[in-house]
Amino acid sequence: MDHLPQLKDTSDPYPVVPFLGSTSSIDFSFHDFPSRHGWDQARLEGGDVQQSRDGREVAAFLQTWLYFGLLSELSAAASCEGLKKDYFVQQQGASQVITTRGLDQFIASRVKCIVRISNKKRSGELERLNSALDHARLMTDRLWALHRAHGNSFPLPIEITASIMVLGCTIDSALRKANITTPRRNWNLSKLAKSNMQMRGWCRRDISLADTYLSELSMYCVMHLRRNTAGQSHMRCTEYACDANQVDESNYITKHRTSGCQCNFWAVDPAKLQETISQGRIPYIELKRNTKANGIGLSSLQPSLQSFGNSIVEGPHNRLVIFSHVWSDGLGNPYQNALPLCQLQYFYDMLCDSPWEDVVGSQMADPSVKNPKSVPKSWRRWKRTQFNSPVKIWIDTLCVPLEPKTKKMAIGMLKRYYSLASMTAVLDGELTQLCHKSYTECELLLRIGLSGWMRRCWTMQEAIVAGGSLCVRFADGWFSLPDVVARLRKKNSISPHLMNDEQQATIKRMRRGLKCIILPLKGCIFVVTAPQMLCEWLARLICVKAPKAAWTAAQPAQVSIPPLTASEQLLEDAKSFFAVITDLCRGLPPQDPERTTVRIRRVALAWQGLSYRNTSKAPDRFINFAFACAKREADFALIRDVLFAQQSSEDRLRAWFQAQGHVPAGLIFMKGPKMDLPGYRWAPNDVHPAIIRDHAAAIVTNGGGKGPRAPQGSLQLQKPGLMFSGSVTLGTKTIEVVEGRNAKRYVVELDWETTSAGSEELRMASGLALVLSGDPLPDMSTSAALLANVVRNGYTYVGQFCCGAQAHLVRSGDTNRGETTDIMTGQWLAEEQVWIVT
Repeated sequence: MDHLPQLKDTSDPYPVVPFLGSTSSIDFSFHDFPSRHGWDQARLEGGDVQQSRDGREVAAFLQTWLYFGLLSELSAAASCEGLKKDYFVQQQGASQVITTRGLDQFIASRVKCIVRISNKKRSGELERLNSALDHARLMTDRLWALHRAHGNSFPLPIEITASIMVLGCTIDSALRKANITTPRRNWNLSKLAKSNMQMRGWCRRDISLADTYLSELSMYCVMHLRRNTAGQSHMRCTEYACDANQVDESNYITKHRTSGCQCNFWAVDPAKLQETISQGRIPYIELKRNTKANGIGLSSLQPSLQSFGNSIVEGPHNRLVIFSHVWSDGLGNPYQNALPLCQLQYFYDMLCDSPWEDVVGSQMADPSVKNPKSVPKSWRRWKRTQFNSPVKIWIDTLCVPLEPKTKKMAIGMLKRYYSLASMTAVLDGELTQLCHKSYTECELLLRIGLSGWMRRCWTMQEAIVAGGSLCVRFADGWFSLPDVVARLRKKNSISPHLMNDEQQATIKRMRRGLKCIILPLKGCIFVVTAPQMLCEWLARLICVKAPKAAWTAAQPAQVSIPPLTASEQLLEDAKSFFAVITDLCRGLPPQDPERTTVRIRRVALAWQGLSYRNTSKAPDRFINFAFACAKREADFALIRDVLFAQQSSEDRLRAWFQAQGHVPAGLIFMKGPKMDLPGYRWAPNDVHPAIIRDHAAAIVTNGGGKGPRAPQGSLQLQKPGLMFSGSVTLGTKTIEVVEGRNAKRYVVELDWETTSAGSEELRMASGLALVLSGDPLPDMSTSAALLANVVRNGYTYVGQFCCGAQAHLVRSGDTNRGETTDIMTGQWLAEEQVWIVT
């Protein structure tokens, strides 16, 4: 499997696949190969693969049929000649093994030929190819089950079965990349990978995260990564949350750099810190060398608490390096604003010669600038040490007070702190032990995406609101994350919204003044240069563009299919770990900053981004969610108001919903407990781990105008639905609704966990309706919500949220009722029916 990306630090290498057959040419029919060699294909697909044959004969036959047979069918579909076995088989010592070094190129060339074939001929060839892929996938299912049942006693080596899965998955991916219609097949590579990850001690949350964002082939590659889990127990981890990074403040221990260190703690004066926050100033820690130390027992570092106010002028005088860290690594302190001096010395040493703005200017600090005029590392350190230039840092352990009132004020001003970041430095215990310069880009992104830093709620909003570059610290230096992901920017689009009202007003006045000067100058320049520009445009049109267009039209159409190798696919999948952060860093459209669809999508992205993140304090989930959704100064002001006015997470979320006006309609279809308050029973009672699938706009009403049945907080949305008569008893699992007009049958599975405690009053619910996220299809569940006590109010239906549900359409002629206990007659309503859910 040498076409797969080669990862540096692995728990074991990719398996070596032995060649057991004797085929000299890959040129035979997949479909009649078993019968021509005396095998019963029906028994093979039923799981009887031995059929009283010798074990080696069985293994050789299965490899030749399933592996080389798929390659042969691919060549036949492309009308290409089969290749000799030497292209895929090489000598290794005394045995022969499969080599896939040229597999990507082989498949890409065949797929390109398939695209060029006429549609009529291509249809027949693709039908044969898809049939072969379907049979191969079915056989790998059988072989995988036999491997699990018999273990090493099964005659076919597990390496050969895995190689067939990888080949089938690679062919499917290439066909989809070329926009060739082909069924989506599950080759069980993800199941194989998850099983191996569990045996190697991976965290359940990391396995689930990888399975969500990575393709099957990438999952198979990632399962070979070596993880440094020393000292961590993942026994209590869940599918969405890692327990290893949770901290208990009652027995939390702030760590020194080394286990035997006995240095003193340096503490911030709490009264001075609270006064700084109360005055609206920005605190930071200034680290300088202690010139009076001289080896007499004094610390070589002199830290001090400093602060500055707002300024619209950005420069080294008000630029900070902000640390984003994981508390479980020992850099927190729940008892006082203090850290060991050895940790502060570590911060100073890592930043003393680092390329950030206060020493070398913004061009050097900008990772998007290729090969800038760099100042040597030794000179940067010399400048700071010779002139004792301070290092300015901000870290929550020292700069966020512990007193509740001023702590809320500091949290509300986090966006101001991060807007002044020259660099946001990511510190993670696992990553700081690795040397990143020897890794490939995709392996680096995989390790960052699966690190403890990506498991925490606070680190997501820190990455989103950071005004400077986002750099990850490794043992051998810094790695600029935006430089590789390429869609993040050093100065993200949130920064203009991170200033207070006075600053924004000053900026607007300056811009108006500049426009008064620049626009007349532009007009004069245009008048002078317009004739010359017109002549140049006509010359290009006549002499260059027109001949080029004519030449292109005369040439035959060229089919260009960019090859996507396994390494490129893994890199694209690894970038998807950061897709939510990337999208949340983007700005609102300048033509309409209030556009509802964009803001709703931002809410859905923020909810999704927190799905696999956790925090030791449950109320912090809402704070991080609200920060991720915020984009304007008004959004951050709302966060401050909600934090001071409300205490519980549910109250804060409810106040936030009410202030938004528009929210994603998918909130009503989400699993998990709901709020127990009339009007808000459709709403989740917390930011549960989930993905909002439906991004349609829904309105959170203010009450009134719809009568007493629609109190404040009711959700108004437009969705298809079913009205049906009868009643549902609390706890009923499944009901069946027969639509009278078209005689369609719908099976509805009720989820009583997706409800609130107040639904006890709906123990015998009547006047029922089903709000659907879309039209139900056969064999495909559609998310829905069951409403009770539904009444019609003009063109609107008003009802109480009862519970979540899943609905699907029953195929005509299917008489199997399963576990259905209640059968009701219903009426299909309009596709865009207006509902108000209380």
